[in-house]
Amino acid sequence: MAHVEVSAIVLQPDSGNDIPSFLLPALMDDLALQRDVLDAGISPDRASSQGGVTALMIAAVRGNQDLCNLLLDQGADINISMGSGEPFFTHPNGANFDIPALGCAIDAKQWNLARHLLDRGAKPTFGVMEYDIALTLAKFAPVVLIQKIYDHGFPIVRDHRFNLLFAPPVEMQLPEMRSKVVFWAAVNPDPEVLPWVLAQGGDPMAGNSLGMTALFVAAAVGNASLVEQLLAHGAEPSIEDCDGDTALSMAVERGYAATVKVLRHHLSRTTQPDSAPLTLHQAATQGAIIAVLNQLDNGVSPNVCDHEGNTPLMLAVKAGHIATLRVLFALGASVRPRNTRGQSAWDLASETADKRVRISLSEFGANSLKRGDEDERFDPFELVCGRYAHPFKYPSRTP
Repeated sequence: MAHVEVSAIVLQPDSGNDIPSFLLPALMDDLALQRDVLDAGISPDRASSQGGVTALMIAAVRGNQDLCNLLLDQGADINISMGSGEPFFTHPNGANFDIPALGCAIDAKQWNLARHLLDRGAKPTFGVMEYDIALTLAKFAPVVLIQKIYDHGFPIVRDHRFNLLFAPPVEMQLPEMRSKVVFWAAVNPDPEVLPWVLAQGGDPMAGNSLGMTALFVAAAVGNASLVEQLLAHGAEPSIEDCDGDTALSMAVERGYAATVKVLRHHLSRTTQPDSAPLTLHQAATQGAIIAVLNQLDNGVSPNVCDHEGNTPLMLAVKAGHIATLRVLFALGASVRPRNTRGQSAWDLASETADKRVRISLSEFGANSLKRGDEDERFDPFELVCGRYAHPFKYPSRTP
């Protein structure tokens, strides 16, 4: 295409309502046309009136390293930030971005290009989007990029600060960001991200009342090697979270065999054994999950009844051992049997003071056999404040 023709296309006025024509080469990944546009005298930093978008930002979103290099070699400012207005090509929330090309690459999960832009001089400054960028990195990015961007001055483990002139000091630095980063890192496809975040000061218990320790989070996502490391450094596996779960009960529920093996070995080694092995009913009554698992391994049915017709799950319910009753249910215990007094597990739970027992049994459908809509089994308040207040507790078991 001749330069005069290119100029006729790209020098059209930017109405602000449509995609400016001078950005079309970047949107089409057309390297040759982009060269023609630059040769025609169009500045590589020319931005749209709608959102302040440049060709470099678009190339970063699309992961086009060659196009980024061409623009940078022609003098594009790698650190120029997007302006106000809703960008037309990226964030689904239409947020008012304040990020440069590096932020665009990270938002679009273009990890290799993000590393390249850092090598080309990009500075990790993201304005109002810095917390969103930090969480995106924690949840999706490989640890090599997280480490690299940290080396360039941007830590993803941070407290959330409000830029309010007259805010009280306690509101200027809120710690819940440190727990959010841990939870997002826990589901990162790169298993090295969670230990990296923890080593940098991420704290799953900061600023919330979930009671989930680092060990709990590692067990909940099946990171067996990290569980082993944390145990070696003194992590306490018997701590219960706000719902009464433990690291072991969550690992059993989610079917993480390797993690269960590590936790069982540690607990068996550190727990003083009784003179005689506990029966399944005794173990359920005492909340001794290791003994429960041992008896089930030996072939004892999870629904075996004692002389009063109580199943192990019923006894765990009566004693208020939530982690134990959840392990039993996960491994085949039923909530349907009734004892010799005609009581079901739900009847027994109604006599307990701990509402968390009933919340678990409600999840298992123990309280109503008539309602077909599972969502109707839960009190809306409990959905907010109970087991489902965190994604690790979704019925789908997918955090």
